[in-house]
Amino acid sequence: MDSRHKTIIHNSAVTGVIKIANIAISILSVPLLLKYLGQSDYGVWLTIGSIVSWVTLLDLGLGNGLQNIISKSLTQNDVKTVKMQIATTYATLGTVMLVICLLLIILIFVAKVLGLVNSMSFDSVFFVVIVISLSSLSAQLILKLALTVLFANQKTAQIDIVNFVITSVCFGLVFISYKLSLSISSLLSVSLINGLVPIIILTISTYYIFYIKYKELKPSLRDIDITKSKEIVVTGGYFFIFQLFGLVMYSTDNIIISKFLNSNMVVDYNISIKYFSLLNFPIGILIMPYWATVASAYHNKEFNWIKKSIKQLFILYGLVVVFGIMMLLAAPLVYGYWLNSKTVIISFGISFLTLIYTLLTSLCSISNTIVNSSGKLKLLSYTSVVLLVLNVPLSILFVKYLKIEGVLLANIICWFIFTFVSITQSYKLLDGSAKKIWNE
Repeated sequence: MDSRHKTIIHNSAVTGVIKIANIAISILSVPLLLKYLGQSDYGVWLTIGSIVSWVTLLDLGLGNGLQNIISKSLTQNDVKTVKMQIATTYATLGTVMLVICLLLIILIFVAKVLGLVNSMSFDSVFFVVIVISLSSLSAQLILKLALTVLFANQKTAQIDIVNFVITSVCFGLVFISYKLSLSISSLLSVSLINGLVPIIILTISTYYIFYIKYKELKPSLRDIDITKSKEIVVTGGYFFIFQLFGLVMYSTDNIIISKFLNSNMVVDYNISIKYFSLLNFPIGILIMPYWATVASAYHNKEFNWIKKSIKQLFILYGLVVVFGIMMLLAAPLVYGYWLNSKTVIISFGISFLTLIYTLLTSLCSISNTIVNSSGKLKLLSYTSVVLLVLNVPLSILFVKYLKIEGVLLANIICWFIFTFVSITQSYKLLDGSAKKIWNE
C-alpha cells in the first residue's frame, strides 16, 4: 500500500467516526427543534437558513479556489507563494464580506421601517434572527480560510473534527436551552447559539493552524499582493458558479415549497432529504481525503494511480445503490419511529424521488473529484449556468401539478445533465483525450 492510500485510509477512518456522530446529532436535532420551535417556527427557521445561506456565495468561490491553488503550490514547496495567496485571499474576502454584510443589514432594516414587508411575518425577533445569521455566516466564511491549509496538507480529518465540535456544541446548547425553558424567544435562542458558537471555535482553530501547527505559512499584511490575485479570482470564480448551482438547487426548493405550498411542507421535504442523506456517508467520508490526494497526484501526472483509486469509489457506489433501495422500503417505518409525529406524513413518491436525487449527487461527487483536482473547470461552470436558468422555472412549473414531488423531479433532471457532463470530462482528462473546452 502506497503512502497516499495510507493517508486516505487514516483520514477516512477518522472522518467516518466523526460523520457517524454528526449524522446522529443531525437525526436527533430534528425532533428536538420540532419540539422546541414548533412545526411552524421550525419551517421558518429552515427557510431563514436557506435565504441566509445565499451569503456563502459572497465569498466568490475564493475559499475553494485557494484550496486548489495552495495544494499545487505546496506540491512545488513554494511557501512564499502560499503565504501571498492566503494573505491576498483574506484581504479580498474580508473587504467583500464586510461591505456586503453591512449593506444587506441596512437594506433589511430599511425594508422593515418602510413597511415593505408584511409586519406579521417580519416582526422584531425575525429581523434580529436574520441579522445574527447574516453576521455570523459572514465571519465564518473568512475564518474558514484557515482550514484550506489543513486540506492542502492532506489533513482533511482535522477539518471534520472542527466541524464536529461546532455541531455538537450547538446541539448541546440548544438542548440545554430547551430544557431550561428560557424566557427569550426560542427562535432567537437557537439563532444566537448557531451564530456565536461557530465563530468562537473557528477563531481558536485559526490560532492553532497559524501560530502552532503551520507557523511557516502564517500570512501577514506585507504578504498581500492584489496584483497577483488573478489565479485565485479566476479559479474561485468557477467554484463560485458551482456554489451558486448547489444553493439554487437546495435553497430555492425551500422557498418555492413555502411560497406555493406552505411552511409545513418545507419540513416534509427536509426530513426526507435528511433521511436519505445517510447514503452520502460512505462516499462522503472518502471524497475530501481523495480530493486532497488526487490533487497532488494529478499535478504529478500520476494518472494510473487516480484511475485505480476512482474505480474503488465506483464499486462502493454500487453498494450504496443497493442500500438506498433498502432504505426506501423501510422509510415509512423509520419515519414513524424517528419523528413520533402524527402531523408529519411523508409520501412514497417524495421518498422515491429523494432517493434518486441523492444517488445522482453522490455519483456526481465521485467524478467531480477528478475535475476539481485538475482545475479544468470551465465546461462544468458553463453547464452550471445553463442549469441554473433551467432549474427554478422547472420547479415552479412542476410544483403546481406535482407538489413536493415536482420540485424533486426538476432537481433530478438538472443533476442528471450535470453528472453526465462531469463523468464524461473526468474520463477524457484521465485518458488524455480532453481537448479544447474539455481541457480548460
